[in-house]
Amino acid sequence: NRLELIVKDNGKGLPVDWTPEKSGSMGYQIIGSFVNKLKAKLEFISNQGTEVRLAFEVKEKKIA
Repeated sequence: NRLELIVKDNGKGLPVDWTPEKSGSMGYQIIGSFVNKLKAKLEFISNQGTEVRLAFEVKEKKIA
Protein backbone atom coordinates (compact mmCIF):
# COMPACT_ATOMS: atom_id res chain seq x y z
CA ASN A 1 0.00 0.00 0.00
CA ARG A 2 1.58 3.18 -1.22
CA LEU A 3 0.43 6.79 -1.29
CA GLU A 4 1.78 9.49 -3.50
CA LEU A 5 1.22 13.19 -2.96
CA ILE A 6 1.82 15.30 -6.06
CA VAL A 7 1.86 19.11 -6.06
CA LYS A 8 2.34 20.81 -9.41
CA ASP A 9 2.25 24.30 -10.86
CA ASN A 10 2.71 25.78 -14.31
CA GLY A 11 5.22 28.47 -13.35
CA LYS A 12 8.75 29.01 -14.64
CA GLY A 13 10.15 25.89 -12.94
CA LEU A 14 13.26 25.45 -10.85
CA PRO A 15 16.70 26.75 -11.83
CA VAL A 16 18.92 24.15 -13.50
CA ASP A 17 21.42 24.11 -10.61
CA TRP A 18 18.74 24.07 -7.85
CA THR A 19 18.86 21.42 -5.13
CA PRO A 20 16.76 21.09 -1.95
CA GLU A 21 19.96 21.33 0.09
CA LYS A 22 20.69 24.79 -1.37
CA SER A 23 17.22 26.05 -0.54
CA GLY A 24 16.96 27.60 2.88
CA SER A 25 13.21 28.14 2.64
CA MET A 26 10.81 27.10 5.37
CA GLY A 27 8.70 25.20 2.81
CA TYR A 28 11.53 22.88 1.83
CA GLN A 29 12.51 22.39 5.48
CA ILE A 30 8.94 21.21 6.14
CA ILE A 31 9.04 18.89 3.12
CA GLY A 32 12.33 17.47 4.41
CA SER A 33 10.74 16.79 7.78
CA PHE A 34 7.87 14.91 6.10
CA VAL A 35 10.34 12.85 4.06
CA ASN A 36 12.27 11.86 7.18
CA LYS A 37 9.21 11.12 9.31
CA LEU A 38 7.41 9.10 6.62
CA LYS A 39 10.57 7.46 5.23
CA ALA A 40 9.37 8.76 1.90
CA LYS A 41 10.85 9.10 -1.55
CA LEU A 42 11.00 12.71 -2.75
CA GLU A 43 11.23 13.74 -6.38
CA PHE A 44 11.37 17.20 -7.98
CA ILE A 45 10.53 17.61 -11.66
CA SER A 46 10.97 20.95 -13.40
CA ASN A 47 9.32 20.76 -16.80
CA GLN A 48 6.82 23.47 -17.78
CA GLY A 49 6.48 24.33 -14.10
CA THR A 50 7.48 22.52 -10.94
CA GLU A 51 6.21 19.16 -9.75
CA VAL A 52 6.99 17.73 -6.32
CA ARG A 53 6.21 14.05 -5.63
CA LEU A 54 6.24 12.55 -2.16
CA ALA A 55 5.69 8.77 -2.09
CA PHE A 56 5.51 6.59 1.00
CA GLU A 57 4.27 3.24 2.26
CA VAL A 58 1.10 3.01 4.34
CA LYS A 59 0.45 0.20 6.78
CA GLU A 60 -3.11 -0.98 7.21
CA LYS A 61 -4.46 -0.64 10.69
CA LYS A 62 -6.92 -3.29 11.79
CA ILE A 63 -9.83 -1.99 13.83
CA ALA A 64 -11.02 -4.33 16.57
